[in-house]
Amino acid sequence: MAMLGTTTPSGSATPLMWADPVTETPVKNDTETWELYNFTGDAHPIHVHQGGFQVIGRQAIGSGTSSPPLPGEAGYKDTVIALPGDITRIKMRFDIAGRYVWHCHILDHEDNEMMRPFQVLPRSSR
Repeated sequence: MAMLGTTTPSGSATPLMWADPVTETPVKNDTETWELYNFTGDAHPIHVHQGGFQVIGRQAIGSGTSSPPLPGEAGYKDTVIALPGDITRIKMRFDIAGRYVWHCHILDHEDNEMMRPFQVLPRSSR
């Protein structure tokens, strides 16, 4: 079964289980661009809880050529199709501190570890 996780600096997959430490820790009110690498042969509808995001575009893993969002991906979304062999880029503003989840919206995948927590950290007062 496919899993979510991180990538190494060389671009290799590092699959992580639900119970592994949180690796995504945006700070409240920051905007981040996430790169979703799909190393599998299947398309995955990736859903991010907490708010909407914009699809920035895609590129084939190992290629420098980017493509714009697909027709119908304009505006704010809460789910994006991560195509096989592609890096899908999304941009999201994290405006509520707390623990949330991002996951594949295919129920079988969701139930078998293709789900990860992320923690929006409060902005420290300086």
